[in-house]
Amino acid sequence: MSALLDDFDIIFIIGFFIILLSILFLVMFINKSTIEDYPEECEYLDVNKCNNGDIICVSYYSFSGAFISGSSNSIWSHTGFIWVDPDTNIRYVLEGAIYKPEKYKHFFKIPLKNWMHINRHMIMGYKKYHGEPINSEYMMSKFEWMMKECNLSSFDIFWARFLINKQHYNYSVSKRYTCLEGFVILGQEVGIFKKDKIYCSYLPGDVINDKINLCDGIKFSKVKQIFAYPTEKILLLEDQNFQKFFWKN
Repeated sequence: MSALLDDFDIIFIIGFFIILLSILFLVMFINKSTIEDYPEECEYLDVNKCNNGDIICVSYYSFSGAFISGSSNSIWSHTGFIWVDPDTNIRYVLEGAIYKPEKYKHFFKIPLKNWMHINRHMIMGYKKYHGEPINSEYMMSKFEWMMKECNLSSFDIFWARFLINKQHYNYSVSKRYTCLEGFVILGQEVGIFKKDKIYCSYLPGDVINDKINLCDGIKFSKVKQIFAYPTEKILLLEDQNFQKFFWKN
């Protein structure tokens, strides 16, 4: 018997996995549609009132987004922290993602207004940080190494690690993290989240639904659904018109 697979065997195996993934996505998508942690309140977000440590979140309907939501029984599939540039006072989102333009890839800072425009067709959420003010330089110093050295980990079988809770330990720094792992690491390093569990012990729903332990003196508001002011949308549309190369790349 030949040890090599013929063309039919290869096509059968590929087809089997495609069907399996399709069924998994359908199950997760149906599960997501029955989840009941939608925000009870909504508001237009005044970006100038956002501060270091505020949480921004979004609900995605991609395969990985549906998988994350279905696993954590929450609509939320992605999170990021607000960071205020001390020199320009511009509000940024610190996160791991892959957007167009190409400059927003892996771990980066993106202006909050741009972030809201990119995610305008999704459900966006916001949680206000309450606690000791976080120094901007200190916060960036804990994130900058990720921007320089880390790549975003794409969806794969190793995401099964999120299903296992582990106590925090002195781990070796990796070159690849998921967006949530980078988020939790940053929150633990700047003193927002307690270091009681390792970074892969949480899902976005845990963060947004207050199932992650906070350091003493820290608390967050309940999540609110947010929208950009119409005037901000117009300004970004004008920017897209005059900066076509930037937005296409």
